[in-house]
Amino acid sequence: MAQIITENFRVFNATQFVEYVADTNNLYLFIGRPQSWDNEPTAPTPVNVPYQDTVYWADTVALKRIVPNDFKQVVQRKNWSAGIVYSQYDNASSTLYGSNFYVLTQDNNVYKCISNNFGAASSIKPTGTSTNVITTSDGYQWKYLYSLSDTDLLKFLTGDFMPVNLNYDVLNTAIKGTIDNIVVTNIGSNYSVASNISVNILGDGINARIGNVVLSGANTIDRITLNTSGSGYTFANLSILDLGGGSNAIARAIVSPINGHGSDVLTELGARYVMINTRLNYAEGGGDFPVVNDYRRIGIVKNPVSNATSRIATETTLDATITLNVSNVTGTFSLDEYIRGDNTNSNAFIVSANANVTSGNVTIRYITPIELFSGNIIFSAGEKIRGANSLAVGTISKITPAEVKKNTGQILYVENRAKITRASDQAENIHIVIEF
Repeated sequence: MAQIITENFRVFNATQFVEYVADTNNLYLFIGRPQSWDNEPTAPTPVNVPYQDTVYWADTVALKRIVPNDFKQVVQRKNWSAGIVYSQYDNASSTLYGSNFYVLTQDNNVYKCISNNFGAASSIKPTGTSTNVITTSDGYQWKYLYSLSDTDLLKFLTGDFMPVNLNYDVLNTAIKGTIDNIVVTNIGSNYSVASNISVNILGDGINARIGNVVLSGANTIDRITLNTSGSGYTFANLSILDLGGGSNAIARAIVSPINGHGSDVLTELGARYVMINTRLNYAEGGGDFPVVNDYRRIGIVKNPVSNATSRIATETTLDATITLNVSNVTGTFSLDEYIRGDNTNSNAFIVSANANVTSGNVTIRYITPIELFSGNIIFSAGEKIRGANSLAVGTISKITPAEVKKNTGQILYVENRAKITRASDQAENIHIVIEF
């Protein structure tokens, strides 16, 4: 059975994802994996099997809720630059969505190329926000679609992607079913006098008119221009007749989207990507996000459960580590070292270790990666723990569980990265782009 997944379906899925998440679900960005990769700094490819979710959870350090304003549909960024031949919109092109048929200018305006002046290089930047088709002096025709806001520039514009916005002035003034260009697909032969040639538009719209027929020196049809674009066309066939004996020329009409250019910009530009931008601000969440350690994994989890409420979490941030209050400490526990309990034989990896100079006590936050499991992963109050490298020793006086119940919700996205080092004066904008 022959079948395809259409571009419309991909855009629909991206749109539904944004709407579904905003309306009914809570998504969280998580960071984890403070321990080194086996082949540092090269990050391994994440594995997509159910068991791995447990591994990802075990390494998770903290989570931050993703709010609706952190989502946006995006497309690949195409900057306007002089000297480039831009692809013109073509409703019959199978490669349209991978081409440069739209541009972002330095004015932060986005335009769609309606005509590239029969394949000429663009030399004049399109400007303005007119809802009419804009013709520049280099012969190009552009359709203004929308502009980027300050928020767009800060959150969703990257070197590779740019956000898509709806402009209701453009949408409400779109002209349905215009004929934008005539493409000659077979130049024919024996055409000698242009005035002897008639080109008729056979379609279901009105008022489209042919302009001129331009012949080449080889008595072939080089191009056919339009006088008026008309409206209301869903299809248009062309018949070419020559009283002088020319024959075999074939041309086709390029018809706009049924509801007009700019009527559905998400679909028109193929916005099948969703960008998520979340900012990690210093030690936010009262220290939920530690600034004394690094991380190597980011991901997205849907509807994790809060330990405080035993319901789907709604907190802005969540600490995913277990905290030990340790007393009677001798030596100094180190970051990124392993600790072991004398009684339970439990193992853990230190994410942070903050000493209280006055009391001599230490607060340790830890995770227990799956590979450390040796029969027990839960320390007990009153037992001694020992640092594998520092040889520090202390007695556990209190154990505080993580703020999130691990292994709850659904992990939707995982990305392994080279080490990202945090600092007390550092904030990170994390961009995740999901393709549908």
